[in-house]
Amino acid sequence: MYGNRSLKKHGFDIRGHGGQVVAAGSKHPVTGNPYQVLKDVTIAESPEFLLKLTAGEDIKAPQGRIIKEISAVELDSLPIRQETKDLIRNSKPNGERSEALMTVLNALVGAGLSNEKIISVLNQYPIGEKYLEKNNAKHNWIMSQIKKAREYVSTPEQRDANPQETAEQKKLLVLAQPESVRDFLNRNIPERKPLIHHLLNIEEFHIASGPAKQGKTLLGMNMAMSLASGQYFLGNKIDKPQVVLYVQQEVAQYFFKERLEIMIAEYIRGHKNANEISDLIQGNLFHWSYRGLHIDDENHLSQIKKWIEERKPAVIFFDPLYLLHTKDENRTDDMARLMEIFHSLISQYNISIFLIHHAGKKSDYSGGDLHRGSSVLQGASDGNWILRKEKNDRLNLSLDLRNQRKIDDITLNREPDSLWFDVVYKENLISSTIVIIKNKVSFHGEVAQKDLLDELKKEVSERTLYIILPKNWTKV
Repeated sequence: MYGNRSLKKHGFDIRGHGGQVVAAGSKHPVTGNPYQVLKDVTIAESPEFLLKLTAGEDIKAPQGRIIKEISAVELDSLPIRQETKDLIRNSKPNGERSEALMTVLNALVGAGLSNEKIISVLNQYPIGEKYLEKNNAKHNWIMSQIKKAREYVSTPEQRDANPQETAEQKKLLVLAQPESVRDFLNRNIPERKPLIHHLLNIEEFHIASGPAKQGKTLLGMNMAMSLASGQYFLGNKIDKPQVVLYVQQEVAQYFFKERLEIMIAEYIRGHKNANEISDLIQGNLFHWSYRGLHIDDENHLSQIKKWIEERKPAVIFFDPLYLLHTKDENRTDDMARLMEIFHSLISQYNISIFLIHHAGKKSDYSGGDLHRGSSVLQGASDGNWILRKEKNDRLNLSLDLRNQRKIDDITLNREPDSLWFDVVYKENLISSTIVIIKNKVSFHGEVAQKDLLDELKKEVSERTLYIILPKNWTKV
């Protein structure tokens, strides 16, 4: 009977009688996510040298038996560009190494090198400095980077594939023939029906972003519940209740449940058909609240597709975007491929997708340019929702909607003990601002317009003042 022994210098532990290992069904102590079996294989017989190590014989593990020997790579013989070879030999300074390494990995994968050969290049040349600095974590880290490169780059074998087979794999592209404008205009194309009038249609892709702690998740949950119940959202009509899937990795399950309970209780308060609305929300709104889901992972994407096929949602919310993938948000090609995944789901299942994202560091941009990461995000979306804090803890919601008429910015208010946003209509803003002006004039007597505006800006946003004052100055 074998016991337990740590053999860190050989790179592994031995677990025997009295030891424990993590098994499928266990939950991670921090994230709460369940461990799953990804590949079920037969347990191999232990090599003789491992049994000797367990017995206490401190022998050198026969590395040649467990790790394939990697030969040196002759750089000049590789079918890659000279600029890439120079990059491999000279690398880049700190701050530029990540992008340089990814460029090299893409080139080596495109040249058909195996993982072992790629690692050999990194061991031989300066481009591998960042990889070597990872120490014990370097193998897992570089394998994840090589995996990204293989997702993006076609190998020589793929490029030389039989054209007929390639055409079969891309039937949809082959069948999509050009047509005359006359035929197109005469063809009956189903109208994109609104899910939320003036805000969201079926088969659209929207992104909401803003600085941290602005209430982006609450806004998404407000919208999801409104859709599930078929009620109004921000004063805009929803024709009928919709099935909604909310995939969130932002909030722990306990707090997400607490939010749901509070929000439902608030939402139905005062309604004559409160029980009916509550039943609609609880029956039509589905959620997934764990961590570790990556939509750019084939296995995870297959699971998401099963959820869609089984639940048939009209809208899927993903919250937040940065936890949903393993790509680099600042790389254009990374984000372009990620956006392709979302658009393929929309096209395949006739659904709409709403992403909750974060704002970039700059605050002087407008519209979708506020999304953190590549500008591809703005270009790929049908709707950009930008939340910014205003005076008096109100929020400004700016909407850039591709398929709708232009909508003025919306001012939102949320009471401290509430989880729901209410629209502050212009009429209310005008009335309250006029009251503020009258009170100040009454208190100070005659006040210069410039001084009055400076005082008002402490309580009302400049945008509100510019809307109100030109038309209402005579009322003061």
